[in-house]
Amino acid sequence: MMEWAGYDFYLYDYLAGKDPVIPESDFAFFARDAAANIAAYIGTPPEIDNTVKLCCCEVAELLWRHDHTAGGSDGVTSEKTGDLSVTYDSGEVRASVLSRRVRECVYKYFAGTGLLYRGLD
Repeated sequence: MMEWAGYDFYLYDYLAGKDPVIPESDFAFFARDAAANIAAYIGTPPEIDNTVKLCCCEVAELLWRHDHTAGGSDGVTSEKTGDLSVTYDSGEVRASVLSRRVRECVYKYFAGTGLLYRGLD
């Protein structure tokens, strides 16, 4: 699976002047992973147009944030210093939330294109 959007597209078209979330050194990995996640819903798109590239960038950011946010390795989702309160989240819950967000992103970009329909009842 190849990446469907390059770092220049991410910086100039997707972000349109905003600060990047994904560093250039990480982008190719997460863009390929995003393409694989998107392909699970729509298959390989007939052409890699701006819609595909924009979705790829958004999913790549979701994947990068999931990999680099608090709770990633130790499962801690919140802490409180006074009277010490720590909240843990299971890996399954985090994976489920990520999966839902990826699905929502794919549906946002491809609903109405016919690519989400695979002929299954």
